[in-house]
Amino acid sequence: MCYSAMLTADLKRIAQEFSSRVDYAAFRELYAQRLESPELKIPLGLDRYFALSTDPQERAIGELAKRFHQEERARSETALTKEEENWANLSGRKDARKEKTHENALRKLRKKLDVSLERISPLDDRIFPGYFAPVIVAKGKDRFVVPMRYRVRLPDGKEIPSKYNVFNARRDSLLSAPTWKPLFGHQHAIFPFTKRSEE
Repeated sequence: MCYSAMLTADLKRIAQEFSSRVDYAAFRELYAQRLESPELKIPLGLDRYFALSTDPQERAIGELAKRFHQEERARSETALTKEEENWANLSGRKDARKEKTHENALRKLRKKLDVSLERISPLDDRIFPGYFAPVIVAKGKDRFVVPMRYRVRLPDGKEIPSKYNVFNARRDSLLSAPTWKPLFGHQHAIFPFTKRSEE
């Protein structure tokens, strides 16, 4: 089990609730960057929010989301065809271990092909460590809703390798633990989410 949470994808509602403004340029930059680096993780619920919006600024970001999903589908279809060809070429060298690996690869690829911005699932708003999500940050006297990745960074901006990364802290150690003491109250943001996911 991996710790996750269900984010609130309605950016205008978040902005209103926290007396902040949506930094559309930051979201547009993230979505453009994902087209170049498809491994960046953004929850499907946030993609859908932009894709179905009637607001011109949000709709422009939604077009980037739609383009990403079209390209991702094409990549998955190509990978699925290649996996089937590789399996067919194994001929007499197939064994139970290779068959299990092949079935797992097919399942993952078919799952990617099944993603749709039109079909809603309760898990579409779920984020995990490494995913981008909207947070509220202060810049001077103003607050902004911006996308940030659910990770810990050192003060110099370098990321801690995933195997050593920490994503949450005990409340009683925020002011005493060496990891959190220099950060708490100085370098953090508000992450609006609806509930912690137990699945």
